[in-house]
Amino acid sequence: IATLSKTTVYNTLRVLEESGMVRAIGIEDHETRFDLSPPDHGHFKCLSCGRVSDVPMDIKALFPKAMDRWRVDETSVHFRGLCPDCLSGEEENK
Repeated sequence: IATLSKTTVYNTLRVLEESGMVRAIGIEDHETRFDLSPPDHGHFKCLSCGRVSDVPMDIKALFPKAMDRWRVDETSVHFRGLCPDCLSGEEENK
């Protein structure tokens, strides 16, 4: 949308994040992406094409028993590697 400024987009994302409707995820140090607040899931970033995919998982199952008495306010699980499309392209080039 040519008439929509980046400032408006970022201000809107900030308001949505503050309301809990979206959350900021930092998969790389230099980029922030925004995600709806669905049930627990991780993220996979393809190192070839750059695509970020949701990975359904039970994040609470990753918590060690020793953390039972701790309060965890935020959890992020990120995987990096090659997605199936890029991996199959790599196999075809062998």
